[in-house]
Amino acid sequence: MNFSRNWQWLKLRCSRWCQNRYQQFVRLCDRLKNPIFFLLKSLQNALIYLGETCLKLVKIPIHCLWVGVQLLLYINPFTPHRVNDENLEAYIVYLKLGRVRSFLKAQKHRTPAFLLLLFSLLILGFKIVPWAHVFEGNIIAESVSFTYAGPSQKLFINSIRNLQRLELEGVQNLHLLGLFEGEDLSGIDNLDIRLKYPHSKLIITSSNPDGFSQFELSYLRLQPQTEVRNFIYDTDRNQLIFTLIPPSEENSEENSKTVIQLSLGQDPLNISLEGYDLPQLNQPEEEYNFREFVWTPYTTELNLSPSSQTELYLDLPNLETSNYQQWLWGNLTVNQVRFSRFLTTDKTQDNIELSTILQGKVRMVNQDLSLEKRQFLIFNKTPNIQSFPRLQIHPDDPQGLQVRIHGQASKIAAGIDPQLSVSQIHASLLDLWLPPEIVNLLLTVAAVVIGYVIPWLFTN
Repeated sequence: MNFSRNWQWLKLRCSRWCQNRYQQFVRLCDRLKNPIFFLLKSLQNALIYLGETCLKLVKIPIHCLWVGVQLLLYINPFTPHRVNDENLEAYIVYLKLGRVRSFLKAQKHRTPAFLLLLFSLLILGFKIVPWAHVFEGNIIAESVSFTYAGPSQKLFINSIRNLQRLELEGVQNLHLLGLFEGEDLSGIDNLDIRLKYPHSKLIITSSNPDGFSQFELSYLRLQPQTEVRNFIYDTDRNQLIFTLIPPSEENSEENSKTVIQLSLGQDPLNISLEGYDLPQLNQPEEEYNFREFVWTPYTTELNLSPSSQTELYLDLPNLETSNYQQWLWGNLTVNQVRFSRFLTTDKTQDNIELSTILQGKVRMVNQDLSLEKRQFLIFNKTPNIQSFPRLQIHPDDPQGLQVRIHGQASKIAAGIDPQLSVSQIHASLLDLWLPPEIVNLLLTVAAVVIGYVIPWLFTN
C-alpha cells in the first residue's frame, strides 16, 4: 500500500516538473521569437534586393542584345533599285548585312545560347577593363618625398618645443635684433645677415644643451606646389631632416610663402654662420668663411622664408618626454609621392633607386596588399596617392616615419624593382558596381556558361 502511494506521489512530481519545464521553454521561445523573426525578415529583404539587382543587371544587356538581333534580322537598311558608283559602298554593306541576316536566321534556334554566351563574355570584359577605385594604406618608411598640392598655405610642422639645435643650409636673408657677443660685434644691437650661396649655413644652438631649452619651432607652413624632398627621421641622431623646394615665381601665389616661425625665448643663443656676408661690417665678400657669436634676442620671434632650395636639420628633444605625435600635422593634399631615394654619381645613367619602405599594407576593393622591407609601391599611372591623412614619427620597431596614404588607382603592385611586381591588386569596372562576393559568383557562372555553350555550338 505504501509502495502504491509513493509511486503515485512520484508520478505527480514528475508530471509537475515536466509541466514547469515545458512552460519555461514556451516562455523562452516567446522571448526569442521577435529577434529571430526580425533577423529572418532582414535576411529575406536582403536576398530579395540582391535577386532584383542581379535580375536588372542580367535583364538590361540581354534585352539590348535581343533588340539588336531583331533589328538586324528584320530591318533592311538598303533596298537597291539600280547600282551605280554613288551607292556602290552602301550596296556592298547591304550584301554583307544580308549574309549576316541569313546566318542568324539559319541559327535562330540557337539565339538564346548566343545571347547567354555574349552576356558571359560581357561579364568577363567588365572584369578585365581597369577602373580607378579608392584605396588607403599605412606605410612605415625611412623617408618620403612629395609635393604639397593644396589650394592654400597648410600647416606641416607644429610646435616642437625644447629644440636643441636648428641648422639651415641655403640662401636666406636675416635681420637680428639684440645683444651680440663676438668679434667686431660689440656695441651693435641689430645685424643684417645674407646667406648668399646654396652651401651657406645658419646654425642656431641652445646655450643650455643639457637642460630645458626655450628655443622652439612654432610652426612651418607650406606654400602650394612646395616640394618636400627626402623627409627623414634619423633615429641615431634623433633628428628631422628634409629639403624644402619652393615653387617657381610663375607658379607661386602673391603674398604666399613657405613660412618657418621660430620662438627664441629669452636665453642667449649660439649662432654659427658659413658662407655669409655682413654688410654692416664692410668685410670683403668670401664664398667660404665661418663665424660664431652669441646672440641674446630682443624679440621672441624670428621668421624664415626660404626662396630657393633649403635643407633643414632639427635636433629633437627626448621623445619619451614629448608629445611627438602632434609635431607633424598631416591632412595634406599631395602628389608626386615617392617612397625611395637615389644613389647618385657624376653620370645620371649610373643612378640607382632604392626603396625606403620598411613595412606597410594597402587596401583596395576589399583586398590587402602587404609591403615588405625594401619593396617598391608601384602604380600603373598617375594620379595615385592624393593625400596624407596622417603623418607622424614612428619610434618603435621598425623606426621611421608612419604615413597613412589615400588616393585612387586601378592597379597597385609591390615588387623588389619598380619595373618588376611580385604581387598586385587589380580593380575593374565590375568591382565598381558589385561587392566581391557577387563578382566571384558572376565570374563562376560566366566561366561555366562559356565552358558548356561553346562546345555545344560547335558540336550541334
